[in-house]
Amino acid sequence: MTRKKRIQEIAAAALGILIFLMVTVTVYVLAKGSENAPRQESVLSTEKVREMNLASSREGNQGTLPAPEGVMVTAVPEVMEFSKAGQKGQEATEPSSEAAEEPSAEESFCFPASDTTFITEEEASALSPEQAQLAINEILARRGRRFQEPELQAYFDSQSWYMGTIAPEVFDANRTLYLNEVEIYNVNLLSTYR
Repeated sequence: MTRKKRIQEIAAAALGILIFLMVTVTVYVLAKGSENAPRQESVLSTEKVREMNLASSREGNQGTLPAPEGVMVTAVPEVMEFSKAGQKGQEATEPSSEAAEEPSAEESFCFPASDTTFITEEEASALSPEQAQLAINEILARRGRRFQEPELQAYFDSQSWYMGTIAPEVFDANRTLYLNEVEIYNVNLLSTYR
């Protein structure tokens, strides 16, 4: 009985070593393969963006644009200085008999369709760094992200469309769950201009 038990122990040890070697080789091959894989550009050309938007509108796929593979969102630091892009001034020198018109939610966005339309290089490069950061924060705010900076949070709280419910650390750790592919692409593009 001891000899049979000894053979089983040796077989179990050999099987364990074999499994370890297979896992090690697999990890090594995968790591080497990803190093040699061609890297995809993180920014699409303007022509490619137009082509993708045109193809999507022809197919009637509003809001389902494909994004390039491998696009990753990087951390976006908040900025304290920002402007209310697209909003009319709140100050008036004399009272008006007509009720003041509140800007529509669409007017208060830097890029109203940034959740369904790719922003072009020309559009992004025309922004100041502060405007690019505000556009990024608007994309994140539309999906419910809250902000740690009190002034920035107060700004978004004042927007009629804003429903901030997600803590910054939770949102940032799970961005791909909250943002669609178009928004991820746009955040990456805008990040290069802030």
